[in-house]
Amino acid sequence: AEYMGVHGHPTIYMVCCCVIFFFLLALCFLSPLSAMSCSNGTSSNSLRQVFILTRHGARTPIRMFPNWPKVWETFEMESRSNRTFLTTSTDKEKAGWGILTTVGEHQLLEMGQAFRRDYASRLNLDLNVSPMSLMPEEIVVLASETQRTIYSARSFLSGLYGFEVPLSWVQVLYKANDTLLRQYKNNPKVKQLQQQNRDSDDWKRKEEQSAPLRQTLSQLLGTEIGLRHMTSVSTLFQCHLTHEVPLPEFVTPELMAETHRFADFVWRMKYHGKELTLLSGGNLFKEIIYTMKRTVKALRSNPSTSPTKLHSRTPRCYLFSAHDSTVLALLSVMGVARIRAPVFASNIIFELHQLPSEETQCGCETSANNEGVCTAPPQSYRYEVRIFYDGVPLAVRRCNSRCRLDIFDLIWEDAVHGQNPDMILDDDTTEYIAISKPAYTPEDYIPVLEVGTAPAVTLLHEHEQRAAASASSAVSV
Repeated sequence: AEYMGVHGHPTIYMVCCCVIFFFLLALCFLSPLSAMSCSNGTSSNSLRQVFILTRHGARTPIRMFPNWPKVWETFEMESRSNRTFLTTSTDKEKAGWGILTTVGEHQLLEMGQAFRRDYASRLNLDLNVSPMSLMPEEIVVLASETQRTIYSARSFLSGLYGFEVPLSWVQVLYKANDTLLRQYKNNPKVKQLQQQNRDSDDWKRKEEQSAPLRQTLSQLLGTEIGLRHMTSVSTLFQCHLTHEVPLPEFVTPELMAETHRFADFVWRMKYHGKELTLLSGGNLFKEIIYTMKRTVKALRSNPSTSPTKLHSRTPRCYLFSAHDSTVLALLSVMGVARIRAPVFASNIIFELHQLPSEETQCGCETSANNEGVCTAPPQSYRYEVRIFYDGVPLAVRRCNSRCRLDIFDLIWEDAVHGQNPDMILDDDTTEYIAISKPAYTPEDYIPVLEVGTAPAVTLLHEHEQRAAASASSAVSV
């Protein structure tokens, strides 16, 4: 400062220092080192596709018991009378049992709003649509044939787009043809295998352990409660707690905790065994993998493809609105070791990411052009699946919550060919312990996806076929 002639003048000294600081800062940003970056089409946003399987939102009870207080008969009676039911709604649904409530609608509405916040821009979803528009091709929504799942799907879409979408935007898989979301309902062998599990030693031990509790519940509820009925009682408790409807005085915290514990065991045994797992949730898992591979094929045909450049007939989001059984079956296929009954609006999210291969990362050794930007060799990519259960990273068989697509595909091969360990229950830990089982032969596996109607893939991609047919006819004209 002395050499600059500003000694003794603090204000001028500070101004000079600020000028020098900002000049040096500008040099840093304009230097070739800072400008060196790969110009090979890579993006910080690696997300390409998302799949969501969600249980429907909160509902009214499906089963009631003789001695249970008559609180649900008048619950939300006004909203029931104003609710539009589907032509396929059952008499039970029309009477108000097992239907989505306003609490459940808000749960899925908030989930759709969260999806809009966390995923819409990353997937480049077009949110500038109106209720009069056709369903956008970039998202596929499938629901099982129940009022609670269909309206849950619509509530999700309403949260995503910011207005009440028409019901026509939700594709319904009718019960008789639904081998995707309710595969376990359309295969008679599932009931046979579940009965075998109820005849097992594990089941009989739990019956003995739960006998005092079941005797108490039978007296309180006014009907005989078997071990298999514990899920119905547990869900009834959940309905009360979710809707903040007071429980009867005889339902103590200890009674609830014991009921939930045995209900978890019943849920696990419902999909215990490799064959039962495949027959209950194999179709949906295979369909997710198949769809991911279709997307990867499209991406590989144009490696620089981003969500903004994906073909309009390549959906970026799939929503499956289904049931707790659907969620549990899919978790079983993936070999999740600890299974608890999903609460209302529980969800599994699969993210498909496109990431640059490590061996083709841009390096500073590459020559720079006149603008000082790296001219790296053509980029190659790897594909990764990231899995979340109720917002928490989920570890599955063979990998943690982040799984290479080829490894993710091996989970299916394991389930089919018997490389995956089967599961048994340990009464001390109430968790699954892996044991080895003989491999399944291809002949044993073939009937799994042939039971029921046509493969589910035709249901998932029929809108693509219609769009392609329309495009071809337009060209011919």
